[in-house]
Amino acid sequence: PAPSPERQAEAAFEKQDWARAAAGDEALTKSGSSVPKHWMRLALARHKLGQLKEAAAAYEKVIALGAPQSTMAHYNLACLLAAAPADRNRAFAELTAAVEGGTPPHQLKADPDLLPLAPDPRYAALVDKAERLAFPCKHAPLHAQFDFWVGEWDVFMGPNRAGTSRIEKSAEGCLVVEHWTGTTGQSGKSLN
Repeated sequence: PAPSPERQAEAAFEKQDWARAAAGDEALTKSGSSVPKHWMRLALARHKLGQLKEAAAAYEKVIALGAPQSTMAHYNLACLLAAAPADRNRAFAELTAAVEGGTPPHQLKADPDLLPLAPDPRYAALVDKAERLAFPCKHAPLHAQFDFWVGEWDVFMGPNRAGTSRIEKSAEGCLVVEHWTGTTGQSGKSLN
């Protein structure tokens, strides 16, 4: 038996045969599909083919469906819109939704599609927001309460040196780790 139209579209997408993938997913969406992956694959294939208006419409459908792929659709739509100065405000609105959906800061910083947005102060603010959302412990005063302890320490019991303690922040600022080494060879760790 021949593969189903869905499987054919998926296979074309996996092979990065963007024209066949777009045609296959277009047929699936025109048949009334509200399956988010069909719309997302259609959007990505159209984007790769440079069919930006059609790609934008498909990304918007993914967003309208409230699909788990919505964050990626917001992000890719922002990338698509970033190139056009007339669409910058909308690009920032889409990028804001993507950041609020969990897009990591390193992705924003590394994506050349977002370079046209970089001179705008809103871009730096969004990168900062992404940092704060991704790494809340680095930015919350509550997680800085033990910062005074971070460093290398000689530990004494009375006048005698009992060992050393190396204290460091870990897990993106969410954890303080103590590495203890006693003068008689014992060692240990504590996690705070």
